[in-house]
Amino acid sequence: MDQEQHLPPGTPKPLRVLIRVKDSGLPGVGGCVGQVVHAPTLSVEDLAARAVSRGSVFTKAELTLAFRTMADELYRAVEEGNNVDFLFGRTTLGVLGRFGSPLDPFDAKRHTISASLQPAPRLKQTAARIPAENINQTNSPFAPHPAAVSASSDPNDYDAERFNQLYEGEATFLFIHGKYLMLMGEDPGVGIRVRCLDTGESYEVRREELIFNSATRLGFLPKRPLTAGTWEITITTQYSRSYTPVKHPRTGGLTFTVLPVSDDTP
Repeated sequence: MDQEQHLPPGTPKPLRVLIRVKDSGLPGVGGCVGQVVHAPTLSVEDLAARAVSRGSVFTKAELTLAFRTMADELYRAVEEGNNVDFLFGRTTLGVLGRFGSPLDPFDAKRHTISASLQPAPRLKQTAARIPAENINQTNSPFAPHPAAVSASSDPNDYDAERFNQLYEGEATFLFIHGKYLMLMGEDPGVGIRVRCLDTGESYEVRREELIFNSATRLGFLPKRPLTAGTWEITITTQYSRSYTPVKHPRTGGLTFTVLPVSDDTP
């Protein structure tokens, strides 16, 4: 397993992530818990493309094939009863289910062999270095204030009974209405982050991908279908009313609901 590393001077700082703090909601448990608002999920192909862009001598296809080949071998090794150390973690086999006595046999109806993943020290060290900001602590009154998500570019064209609700397949383009929304500035965090809270599916929208970019309206073509569930939009920008980017990005967000289409859908 990868070990912790002593970082040399000048090591780039990791990008900031956004968190939201809320009541735990667990019976008998007081206090609040934090959760990462947006953490993009990269595929094997994405990682291969990143490696190629950084000068890898292997092609994207070669890197992807090698990774998937090793992944298949990892699964075979686990099936043979092995624990596997794969650099950024370790698989460990365990047993789920209770036994009545030390002599009880394994019963597939009550017991299951499980696989757990133990992160490598270096992976834990890497995550621990990431700075975070609680978006509930937005002090500026000029932070992005998205008020509504719509399939229409007209902020007045919406059904009051379906405020911030869309049907699957309804939105060819997605529009965000509100105040102080314009994407502005060169900070790497500037952009729109769209995430399905039910599945974790997420993607980012950059300024150059917008079809509308004003203080009161943003518009873009969704990169993935809006499936039924609860979705979250987070906007980060350095916008100011003087059109001079502020030094520190400001963030705002909202959630909206995508409804499934049925025979009763109007």
